[in-house]
This record gives sequence, C-alpha cells and structure tokens, in this order.
Amino acid sequence: PVLRDTLRVVRRRHGRMAKGRRPLEKAEFRRMYTHGFDCSTPSGLHNRLGLLLLNFGCLRRKAASHLRVFYRLSSTGQVCFLPESNVKILWDCDLREYYIELKIDVDKNIREGDCVYAYIPQSIPSFGLSPVYILEDYLRRVRPPSGGFLLAAPRSRQIPPTSFFTGPYSNFAAAFKAGYRRAHPHASADDTQRIGSHSGRKSLAQWLWDAYQSTRLIADIGHWKSSGDAFNLYFVS
Repeated sequence: PVLRDTLRVVRRRHGRMAKGRRPLEKAEFRRMYTHGFDCSTPSGLHNRLGLLLLNFGCLRRKAASHLRVFYRLSSTGQVCFLPESNVKILWDCDLREYYIELKIDVDKNIREGDCVYAYIPQSIPSFGLSPVYILEDYLRRVRPPSGGFLLAAPRSRQIPPTSFFTGPYSNFAAAFKAGYRRAHPHASADDTQRIGSHSGRKSLAQWLWDAYQSTRLIADIGHWKSSGDAFNLYFVS
C-alpha cells in the first residue's frame, strides 16, 4: 500500500507532458490538400472531404461524422439536395456565388432538438480549393447512400464503391496522419505524432486569431459554448 500510494503521488506530480493536437501552418495544409490523398480512389476522396469539413467547417469529429445527406442525381449528373439534408449547396444573392451549408444537430454543445450551422465558401483561392466542386464531385463519383451519413466510409476501391459502412466514420486521426505523411514524406515521427482529427479545427482557430484577434468570431465559427480557458487553448498570441 505504501508503494502504491507513493507511485500515485509521483504520477500525479510528474506525469507526462500534455500533447494536444497541434495547429498546422497554412503551407502544410496546402500541401496536404494537393498531395496528401489519392483522389483516384474512394478512400482518398473521402478522406480529403473529411479534412475539408473539419478544417474549414471548423467541425468536431462527432459533428462531421453525423452529417446526413439527402440528394439525388439527375440524368445529366446534376446534384439536387433534398429539403431534409444536413448538407446543401446554396446560392448567395449578395456575393453572387455558391456556398456549402452544414446543419449540425449532433455535437458537444448542442442539446437534443437544437442545431447550429456552419458555412464554407465556394472557393478558397489561397489554398487552391473549390469546396463546392469537391463536395459535388464526391457525390457524383463516390455516391454515398442518400439518407445516410455523408462521410460513411466506402468499403471497396472501385468508383463508385459497391457498398459503404453504415455507422459514423471514426478513423479521422489515422486518415489525416496518413495524408500528412504522404504530403510530407520526410516528416519525422514527432511531426506527425500530434496530428489528429482536431488538427483542422485547431488550425482554423489559429488562422482566424492571427487575422482578426476576435475571440467572439472564433467562438461563433467553432460553436464553442463560451470563451473560457478551454476555448483559449486552441490558439496562441
């Protein structure tokens, strides 16, 4: 008992340093989007879309994995979203461009029956990204089941896949680590150790802080409940 009590005190006072997910530099993310995923396979397209939603949608993994999409493809290949879909592409009359609307009803700070929204613009020129095109291309080529989870993992390598897993996707961290290693083949183990599912969300919070120094803006975009200590750990000055 004395030894057990002593070890308990030692572990409490001298535990390992906390290693939260680190924010990535914009250049690291740009390279991941361009070189991190094999877009000739369903899994590559799936993982790139997942990173886009967690990064520029500033979503937690639970929120992203529970997004349901209801849609149909016309004979010409046009994607038509149904009213009950959590994921839609809409037109902004003032900006005169399309954007992605994400209706989030499963998340850490959302009570049952409530929802919040996240928005991703039509294009992000500094990253060479066209999110609206990426989403539409994914639905046309991979074709996840309408009424199911948008990020349901494909089971096969052919396009479109023959089947999908039915549960919420839960392997974001491994997918992002693999994408980072593919984009940065000379990265050390320390570089990839702290990359995980929340790296995208944490990175956007840091970029927004660098650009605007507005905690209210970051809290609104990331759906943080308050601007307490945990919230402020997502970015540094």
